Amino acid sequence: MKTAIIFCALFAVTFAAVRPVPFDLNYYFETVEYNPKVITAPARRNTDRIIGGENDVKGEHPYQISLQRKNSSQPCLFHHICGGSIINQQHILTAAHCVDSGKVSDFRVVAGEYDLSRNENTEQIIPVIKLIIRSDWNLTTLNNDIAVVKLASKLTYNSYVAPIALASVTPPTNTASQVVGWGLTNYVRKTRPNILQVLDVKRTSDSDAAAISSKYNNFTQVAATTNIFCEGLCKNDSGGPLVFKQNNQYLQYGVVSYGLLPCGLYPADFYARVSSFKAWIEDNSRI
Repeated sequence: MKTAIIFCALFAVTFAAVRPVPFDLNYYFETVEYNPKVITAPARRNTDRIIGGENDVKGEHPYQISLQRKNSSQPCLFHHICGGSIINQQHILTAAHCVDSGKVSDFRVVAGEYDLSRNENTEQIIPVIKLIIRSDWNLTTLNNDIAVVKLASKLTYNSYVAPIALASVTPPTNTASQVVGWGLTNYVRKTRPNILQVLDVKRTSDSDAAAISSKYNNFTQVAATTNIFCEGLCKNDSGGPLVFKQNNQYLQYGVVSYGLLPCGLYPADFYARVSSFKAWIEDNSRI
């Protein structure tokens, strides 16, 4: 533990320049599928987790999807670029910066995904036919980082594919929460796990969030932190849902948006605040 703390402290000094940046603004390609029916992934050199997270339990978060993008030079290859959440059978909620470039035909959604290295016969792979991005999404201010993705056909609900309810109100400060994703587990080596990772976090107060990030807006954004230094989100986690449990039901109150680099070294990560966009989301996700 002491060694890890010393390493993190040295790492923080090495990367002293701090700037808020969307995790997946400049994504790099990593193949997660070659044949549309056979999931494959590059071998990993380590067993690192989502910077302090752990392997999720299969089916525990059935609303989580993998948003994938086609490689323009190799059109048979798709790459995991962001997360997202199922809001109904034909619509996915994600971050605007995940889909604000490229053609609609470049994207697809994989629901029921758990292990990117294997086809587990729970995956549902569906092309995207429409990208609905907030017209006031602003890369400079990082505000309104939210989008709805429409699928070409309807998902089939089961134990591994199910929708998430959207929170009408953001929960209080320090509310126990969770976030899941296939984001980088090691910022330096740019590695990512095959298995979906889960990280326990808690909601950060607006005042603390504003002190951490100069871009923080307490109407359009919300922040969450971990209990341990050197934990947090990273590249390819963007678009994923921040959730809490109420009456034994998961409710989504955030969409992974941006953080301070290098990943995991700062007190909080930042999310689009779902309650501020709930009416817009519902208006743009009608079947």
